[in-house]
Amino acid sequence: MQNIYRFVVSINNIEDPVFISQAVKKLHIRDCKVIVAAIHRSDLGLDPTFNFECSKCGHNSLMGVPFDENFFTVS
Repeated sequence: MQNIYRFVVSINNIEDPVFISQAVKKLHIRDCKVIVAAIHRSDLGLDPTFNFECSKCGHNSLMGVPFDENFFTVS
């Protein structure tokens, strides 16, 4: 959840990115899941799919990016 603050525009009309990053670090996991759910809304214009072409056989597949709570953690 380390980078989730990048999706937050403001908190209580405060738009300072330093404030937002510090505030998001203190959020309960339930609140972070609400933010992640909002990120997944289709009306925001995020398309979590991409075309993948196999380098060996050339087959194309439509794949999905797994945007879940593990996506925002350090790997």
